[in-house]
Amino acid sequence: MAEWYREASDAIRGDMEALSDSIFSHPELGYEEFLSSQEHADVLRRYGFVVEKPYMGLETGYRATFDSGRPGPRVCYMAEYDALPGVGHGCGHNMLGTVSVAAGIILSKKLAECGGSVVVLGTPAEETSGAKVKYAREGAFDDCDVAIVNHPCIG
Repeated sequence: MAEWYREASDAIRGDMEALSDSIFSHPELGYEEFLSSQEHADVLRRYGFVVEKPYMGLETGYRATFDSGRPGPRVCYMAEYDALPGVGHGCGHNMLGTVSVAAGIILSKKLAECGGSVVVLGTPAEETSGAKVKYAREGAFDDCDVAIVNHPCIG
């Protein structure tokens, strides 16, 4: 693993563990993720991202951007954070959203060298209607070169 990546990961580990733990402890259903989306936005602001919240008419949606000011690709990481009724974070969205936040922050540390920008897109209500569909229809990804979402699997 590249040393810069390990150093960047280690530097944010405590903040990411706190974010994931807090969201796990306060599960919120789709379009009710007020605490979760705010915590994501607050962490991203602390790391230099410009945050638009609410986003595209969704109170619990956000778009956080870090721009190097140099030409290059725009990478989008999609962050999920909703919970299941009666289950909580059975699908691990407390971790999924946190991993996307972490990936965005880590990539932002490399942009001064390589150019481009990174977007972390808070995508509420994945377990119900999925804000990604609304975002796609309304052009949220039009200025992105790639959009990435992560999900664990047992295999």
